[in-house]
Amino acid sequence: LVRPDSLGALQSIGRDLWVESNASLVDFSGIGGVSLGNTLWVYQNPSLTSLDGLEGLTEVPHHLVLYELPALADLGGLEGVTSVGGDFRICACDALGDLTGLDALESVGESFEIGYQVSWSYGNGNATLTSLDGLAALRRVGDALVIYDHPLLANIDALNGLEVVGGSLYV
Repeated sequence: LVRPDSLGALQSIGRDLWVESNASLVDFSGIGGVSLGNTLWVYQNPSLTSLDGLEGLTEVPHHLVLYELPALADLGGLEGVTSVGGDFRICACDALGDLTGLDALESVGESFEIGYQVSWSYGNGNATLTSLDGLAALRRVGDALVIYDHPLLANIDALNGLEVVGGSLYV
């Protein structure tokens, strides 16, 4: 599967959209203005360079997971997402330089993990992340905010509008 073009008429998914282990998938072109009832899980898609095609999303009611996407260079396609109701994880997306594309994101209902601590000695960060630009609208994280394992990240200035972290803050 290179693109899900044949799903162009799809308007709504009542529960989850799981896109996992598609070696040839490059983007989501053709999905159009789909809405989700629950979770967006995008995992182990090594050729995925773009989230284009997801522009119609304005919220993800439960979890949003972007994990092991080594070619994903930006988060364009998520520009309309203002809230994630559950956890939001961005891990092992080693081509990401910043978080531009999340510019409308105001709240995450549970944990927001930018990088993930698998154990005390091992983590899965985003190797080329140099900036959190794209998070200027973020005001609230309901539980933990985790920024873990980003050797090139120089500052967290983009979080200057953050008002509430309901749980722990890990930087």
